[in-house]
Amino acid sequence: MKTVKPSVKNIYATPDAMRAIERAGRVCYRSDGKTTRHSAAPFVKRLIENGHESILEHATASFRVVTDRGVSHEIVRHRLSSFAQESTRFCNYTKKKFGGNILFIKPAGLTPQQEDDWLAFCERSERLYFNWISQGASPQQARHILPISLKTELVWTANFREWRTILKQRLSTAAHPHMQFVAGKIYDWFLKKYPIMVFDIVNLDAYYGKEKMLLLSKNHKTSKKELWQLAFAKEEEVRINVAKNKTTPTTLLHVLAKDLMEKVQKAALCAIGKRRKKVEQNEDFG
Repeated sequence: MKTVKPSVKNIYATPDAMRAIERAGRVCYRSDGKTTRHSAAPFVKRLIENGHESILEHATASFRVVTDRGVSHEIVRHRLSSFAQESTRFCNYTKKKFGGNILFIKPAGLTPQQEDDWLAFCERSERLYFNWISQGASPQQARHILPISLKTELVWTANFREWRTILKQRLSTAAHPHMQFVAGKIYDWFLKKYPIMVFDIVNLDAYYGKEKMLLLSKNHKTSKKELWQLAFAKEEEVRINVAKNKTTPTTLLHVLAKDLMEKVQKAALCAIGKRRKKVEQNEDFG
């Protein structure tokens, strides 16, 4: 047996997603004539602020997720998504292409004794699986002795509106640690690629850690909500400068992400980023 770490990788997104959303949204208002090179991000932001989020469904993103079977059962409960998952009915783990090992993902937060017990259980289940297959059992029969820690891979596709719903739910501290990890990686991708999609998801306690956000508020003498408002104020400042040809065109998605991430990174250096930093550096996640 071997243990592997969970991972998330984006494998597809609607090309020029902000522009695709804008084109669809402007049909509603017959405002096609207002489209400019830099109009997409502000337009999408207004859609979100006005609750007109059905337009966000015109863009999708797909991620290849490596996790355990237990977390995959939570993932597939998001009904407005599409999935393609590694099949334990048709994947025969005794075959050469699987390297002679069954892969497992270690649960988070185990004590040393619990980890020893878990490893012993996984090793035994692997031996039994190989024995059953050698005795003529099919993979769909032998899979019943494999634990929920079994590693699985799936492709998870959803539209941008649904991704916003997923992130609001799964970044919660009440979510399973591995589920929070998956959601955090997807959040990272949106924050880097399309930060306008998550600008109002103020679940920063869960994602960055409550201690970090308290520090940010203290250092800047402002609340979390006001931190976001400051970022929006910078957006307006940039727009004015662009209009006056005082700077190169920069939209909210660059300003907001860069400004907020710099503040968060500074806070992390103060050794107060216990929650998110622990999740990222925990050996269970890598």
